[in-house]
Amino acid sequence: MKCLDTCFFIDLLRKDEDAMKKAEELDDADEYLVTTQINVYELFLGVHSSRGIKTEKQIKRIEQLLERTEILDMDYEASKRSAEIAGKLISKGKMIEVPDTITAGIMLSQGIDKIVTRNKDHFERITGVGVDEY
Repeated sequence: MKCLDTCFFIDLLRKDEDAMKKAEELDDADEYLVTTQINVYELFLGVHSSRGIKTEKQIKRIEQLLERTEILDMDYEASKRSAEIAGKLISKGKMIEVPDTITAGIMLSQGIDKIVTRNKDHFERITGVGVDEY
């Protein structure tokens, strides 16, 4: 089971060659894929804050991508885990973006330890998270 990061979805929407190859690889491996409500938020925020795009068309494209992906909620355990991750990173002077700490907390609280992302630098700082870079 792997968690898909926001950047992976964005790259798929942009038809990035590396992301398309990774999507095929995941499909061929019949990999069970998840993402988090945080990633969904970031995707829709990007649509609503971008200029020069057809908002409704992009929303439909995002919804089509998400249809094949389980979306994990942030619950009590995920909140505790996210805060623990952020706290440890802050104390080491290695803080990353808050949405990334929350994504990792949600994943790890659900027993998921791999994320598909290009954001290797951030997620490698988090103990227990493996990065499946594309």
